[in-house]
Amino acid sequence: MKTLRIAALLPAIALIAACGGEAQEPAPTSDNPPALAESADEQLAAAVPEDVVATPAAAEGAIPAQFIGVWDYIEGTCDPASDMRLEISQDSLVFYESVGQVRSAQADGDTLRVDLAMSGEGESWRDQLQFTLMDDGTLHRVDAAAPDAVDEYPRKRCDG
Repeated sequence: MKTLRIAALLPAIALIAACGGEAQEPAPTSDNPPALAESADEQLAAAVPEDVVATPAAAEGAIPAQFIGVWDYIEGTCDPASDMRLEISQDSLVFYESVGQVRSAQADGDTLRVDLAMSGEGESWRDQLQFTLMDDGTLHRVDAAAPDAVDEYPRKRCDG
């Protein structure tokens, strides 16, 4: 008798199993548009662990326009593969193998001080950097511990 009950249930079990499985996302329609790709800020926030993530710098704490752009060592090629390349935007600094999310920025004329939540090569840390724009258009990183020291790797602005 048990065999007959199990045999009678097998088609029902097979039907349930065939209908099961992983849920599929509905096809995009005008009422259900496809999900947008993550923005660069969302990707950056995802890359920096929560213990050092900060919200992007507010407009008044954002990096001023004269510092924004792509920079490379004065003898560099400005190629994206250059290990001295630095991309500065209003809310981040992108180095060769690390990224810094601006936690705060203070500009005083041609001097910029930034507090960064850094991540790169599987590590995360906080860093404070200072840069100065020189009269010849080069960007110099200034060591806060030795502000009068000469920057051995000044950067030039790259085109485009």
